[in-house]
Amino acid sequence: MQATDPQLLETYSEITVEGVEPATIVFTYSFVDQIDTAAAVEQFEVVAAELQTVCDNQVFPAMESVGVTGSPQVTYTYLNADGTQIWTRTFEPS
Repeated sequence: MQATDPQLLETYSEITVEGVEPATIVFTYSFVDQIDTAAAVEQFEVVAAELQTVCDNQVFPAMESVGVTGSPQVTYTYLNADGTQIWTRTFEPS
């Protein structure tokens, strides 16, 4: 899907959401501009706990509400403007 929020359009050229059997959602964010990978990795490590909270409080319950069974997982992947991977992490319920 294309980012439609004006603030997201300034940051991401594309955001994709993919379901992977049996119980995984993969969010992939592609940056509009090339960013410093090392600095970005540091920042993503800082916000990883917040992403875990989002998964626990919103994503995993939403998955359950639509019948996803088994061991749910959510993967967040961030790509630089040139398509290289900056950071990825898979979360499970805590």
